[in-house]
Amino acid sequence: MSRLQNFINGAYVDVPEDRPTVPVTNPADGSVIGQVPESTREDVDEAVKIAAAAQAKWGTQTYKARVQCLFKLKALMEECQDEIVQIIRREHGKNVAEGKASLLKGIQKNKTRHKHEPPEVLEVSVGRRQELPWAVLPRP
Repeated sequence: MSRLQNFINGAYVDVPEDRPTVPVTNPADGSVIGQVPESTREDVDEAVKIAAAAQAKWGTQTYKARVQCLFKLKALMEECQDEIVQIIRREHGKNVAEGKASLLKGIQKNKTRHKHEPPEVLEVSVGRRQELPWAVLPRP
């Protein structure tokens, strides 16, 4: 079972071993598949400060440069499909077909995300709709 790390400023960061952890369970069978260490307020404040600086830099990029990042993400998602499906299966309790459908839906949404009018609501499973985070964010 893995002890997860924080991901800050493009790198994995260890959290001190003496911090309490929260179990990550596979919803399909309840088995514990990992441990997430609790971060302090200071840890979060530092991560937010770094993320705000990164956002400021990202905001200076041209629309074309930002779209190229999304195309790269799409290509990586397609290239790593099998691995991503297994992660979805383990972390969300979905079977392989559902995991692949979720991934393909994500790839499709990424493909259309570069347009100025992204969909505001996505049907995430039969009868369940989810507001997309970017629907509430101001557009550049």
